[in-house]
Amino acid sequence: MENLHQILFSKKLVIFDLDNTIVSTRKCVMNAYHKALDEVYGVVERSRRFPDSLLETFIEIPLEKKLRENGVNDEDCKKIRAIYNKYNVELSATDHPIPQTINLIKNLKSHGVKVAVSSIRQRELAEVILGYSGISDLFNDIMYREDCPNKQEQLKILMNKHGANAAETAFVGNMPYDRDGAKTLGITYVDVTDIPITIKQPPPQHLK
Repeated sequence: MENLHQILFSKKLVIFDLDNTIVSTRKCVMNAYHKALDEVYGVVERSRRFPDSLLETFIEIPLEKKLRENGVNDEDCKKIRAIYNKYNVELSATDHPIPQTINLIKNLKSHGVKVAVSSIRQRELAEVILGYSGISDLFNDIMYREDCPNKQEQLKILMNKHGANAAETAFVGNMPYDRDGAKTLGITYVDVTDIPITIKQPPPQHLK
């Protein structure tokens, strides 16, 4: 893609999505879905009603929203959420930071760029993931679902809090709605797949 140094190292604030941008959580999430739904519906019914092709569309969307869209009543939503949370916490030890993202974050911070996390995960689960990964202290700011359940609103709050306008901000994510949300706000979007394994030091003209 266009020079990554020019795009990111010239920004005042770079915001990162959490799941599958900073930390690889897809396998853990899918396993937690399976365990929670198996307990409520049984393996056979879960496999019929919630095949993996459908569960893949749940990732990074509030769980209750997707369950209700697929005909799950409020009582079962609460049961599934509680079981999912339990297993997600237990399985989060298997999540791993994505090396190229962590390398980029460290380089940005070393050159005075503020870095933040925007996540619609519940605080308890997000803190477990960041804690197991040992990367909580890398960030100037972290927003959770309890702070604001809407990703675009989180981005606006973070910009206001850190005194950055849209032109001074970039958002790194991994989903089409990440890209679309950033575009709506006029924020530069970078897909995590465009980040090279090794981020070299930015050339002098891009340093702050």
